[in-house]
Amino acid sequence: MAVYRPTYTDQNTGEVKHAAVWWINFTFAGKRVQESTKSKRKTVAVEYEKRRRRDLEQSLAGMSAERPSDRIRSVADVLQPYVDTHHLNHRPSATAFTKSACKNTARLLGSVLLPDLTEDRIKVYIGDRLKERGGANNQC
Repeated sequence: MAVYRPTYTDQNTGEVKHAAVWWINFTFAGKRVQESTKSKRKTVAVEYEKRRRRDLEQSLAGMSAERPSDRIRSVADVLQPYVDTHHLNHRPSATAFTKSACKNTARLLGSVLLPDLTEDRIKVYIGDRLKERGGANNQC
């Protein structure tokens, strides 16, 4: 198990101390995974590491780690919350542009399920938008 608490040197006393939060560190499929468990309890950290490894193994095997309700979402299901909260951290001009762009995206791709949103499907969308604007010569 690669569950640990990082150490640091206290700047006031010079004493080496352990951080309160546990971290995980392991290699999976040749990639290093190092992240905080955000927990002060070792038992919770160990379970977090097991679950994280399992999720990575499932995704490597092609099994989705998402909840079933998230797998059947459409493009429109994702766009609407994004547009609704865009104004919170963007300028009004950017929000207006996003609303316009997402309106067209929802119109042409809204019913497409996320797993079906492939590169080819996006190229078709780009071609459709270019045809609408009269720029069919600039297709991908």
